[in-house]
Amino acid sequence: VRHTLSVLPVGEAVPEVFLFDFTGNLYGKTVEVIFHPRLREEEAFRNARELTQAIEKDVAEASRYFATRNKQTGTPVSKKALQ
Repeated sequence: VRHTLSVLPVGEAVPEVFLFDFTGNLYGKTVEVIFHPRLREEEAFRNARELTQAIEKDVAEASRYFATRNKQTGTPVSKKALQ
């Protein structure tokens, strides 16, 4: 899902990935992305405030999803897995 303030032309899919609790530089690195359930459909926002609110809601929902999933599977999220 691309967070946008305007409608973008239909074209090639461009995934955007948010890494929780990660600081570092991944430019030039290869990363593996595993898709999980979609939070919501792509949408255009009227202004930056609406966009910011949607991102904050997405982050909170994704955090709950991974916290619950990690408890169920016993698999902690590892920063080392991203290095």
